[in-house]
Amino acid sequence: MLKQFDLLILKGALLYCTLQFLMRMYLAFTLVDDPDTQPQELIIGFLLGFVRDLVSALLLLAPFYLATLLRKTSRRLFIVLYSHLLILLMLVFAVCEVFFWLEFDGRPDRLVFHYLKYPVEVIAFLEDQFYLSLLLFPLAFVVWFVGKVFRPWMDALASPDSDKLLQYRHLMVMFLFVLLTPWIFHNGNFPHSDMRKINQFSTNGIFSVLNAASIDVSKWKTDAGSLSMQHHSVSGSQIPGYETTPYRLPENKHVILIIEESLAGDSWWDAGKRKKFMPNLDRLKDSGVYFSNAYATGSRTMRGMEAILHGYPPLPGISLTHRKGFEKLPSLARELGQAGFHSKFVYGGWPQFSNFTDYWKRSGFDAVVSKEDFDDRSFETSWGVADEILFDKIILEMDALTLRHDRVFISTLTVSNHRPYDFPSGRVPFPAQERRLEYAIAYADYALGKFMADASQKTWYKDTLFVVVADHGPNVRGRSTIPVKNYRVPLLFLSHHLNAREDKSLASSMDVPGTILSLLGIVPRQNFWGSDLFASTNGKRDGIALVEYNYSVGLITSQGLTVSRYDGSATAWKPGESGQWSRTAVDENNLSNVRSIFSRAHSTFYSNVDPTKITSSEGSENTLAHPAQPEHRY
Repeated sequence: MLKQFDLLILKGALLYCTLQFLMRMYLAFTLVDDPDTQPQELIIGFLLGFVRDLVSALLLLAPFYLATLLRKTSRRLFIVLYSHLLILLMLVFAVCEVFFWLEFDGRPDRLVFHYLKYPVEVIAFLEDQFYLSLLLFPLAFVVWFVGKVFRPWMDALASPDSDKLLQYRHLMVMFLFVLLTPWIFHNGNFPHSDMRKINQFSTNGIFSVLNAASIDVSKWKTDAGSLSMQHHSVSGSQIPGYETTPYRLPENKHVILIIEESLAGDSWWDAGKRKKFMPNLDRLKDSGVYFSNAYATGSRTMRGMEAILHGYPPLPGISLTHRKGFEKLPSLARELGQAGFHSKFVYGGWPQFSNFTDYWKRSGFDAVVSKEDFDDRSFETSWGVADEILFDKIILEMDALTLRHDRVFISTLTVSNHRPYDFPSGRVPFPAQERRLEYAIAYADYALGKFMADASQKTWYKDTLFVVVADHGPNVRGRSTIPVKNYRVPLLFLSHHLNAREDKSLASSMDVPGTILSLLGIVPRQNFWGSDLFASTNGKRDGIALVEYNYSVGLITSQGLTVSRYDGSATAWKPGESGQWSRTAVDENNLSNVRSIFSRAHSTFYSNVDPTKITSSEGSENTLAHPAQPEHRY
């Protein structure tokens, strides 16, 4: 029979589960309109959700068992302080869960740990977007009020129990539960549906975050409980019988690589919205080589960097650019530097956010410009200076650098098309004060168009290759295991020496660095894993794209999407005429390919390789990348 203390803990757990059930009811209403939502899956989701909520609740309440070891006065103080901390945590996490669901169609995950590393920048963003300082007093009042309501419960927990041995039993229960917790969160987050949102629905934020914390991405390999990858030949990425002929740009001296924040989504792919909100990019695509079927590798900016600057597959978990040893990655800046280019990354945001400055310098850029290098009177959002100011800086940098250096490489990352969607008024025919995504996209498009117009008046313009690509799409909504519908991004190459055309073959943002080097006639010391988008294969090019989301990895081919999940299961999806992706049978050859590619990429990244000792990709086998294939370097 349960003792009074255990009953109180159980009541607290059930109360927490009730609150989570109400939140899950709200989320269920957002899913019922989806034609692919099956009632039985929602029912299973509620049941799994209750189990996970109960486990999470017991974990949060486990510290109360420590109080049984304390004296009465200390016990009461501990219980009161921890109870109020728990109330605060629940309130903050509830807000985070709603925000993540509305923004990402999912629960809080490993991004929580990423943002906690940069509190100054995140607090600045929250203040700018949600007026955080104005919410502190109401939040404190709610915590006090809820604590007052639950004061009788706290007093009951603090009261002595007649069983003298109870405290040791409590301690043992807590110890065993905490001991089992890593296993519970590591093995209990299995998917039960083919729909990503249903699986997200059935978990909770705390379960999701702790599950992410329990995964050691450096040990992601062929173990029990992880992807059972085998080393197979990647025949699906080869085109037997076709000669590959690289295309070279004549006398191209400079490169400007523009990484546009989230510049994709419906505002680009919907023809009507594109003409309304993105007329400049729409015009520019008719002036260069436009790849209309290109995919980002992930849903975050650092994933974009990993692909665009390094051409490396997106291993599950955090981007490789945030992992120890990222200097080993093939680097576009480093290769261009070896070819005589002076390189600079021009960024208008916080220099230390995501460790940007250190990352760019250690990746081979000779210099970095950040928010601190702009005039204090510049228009800024919580993420950095407005795009037009950023581009004006690039013009000035190019004017100065081309006088001192024969070859210049500038890369940049824009920030205006990012929450809170602030931009200078009077630039586009939309009210800036409304802070709408579409209006911020229109401003980002305006700034890009203005930059290209200004650049065209410069003497270095005809000697410059311009590359414009989005780091990722604006959101991760979608029903497939990896929501690739929103991974599709525009990719554009502009040069005085390129004839305008649209290329509809499948491409990846991973293809960018290898293609740039090939166009410039540079043979890299380290092979990149992407393909050369301009290489001629007798008129045929059957591209592929690699993608990742929430520890699942995937391969996009002309047949569709094949996904290998972290638990070893697999799913496959095919695109429909409406743009939605529907479930289809798994092709074993594609599944073998995706597992082989990511297995090899994982093992090569975590091998002990000194990149400074790699002298030539022609003279010896490159241990950081798979040797080039006729069409792809996967």
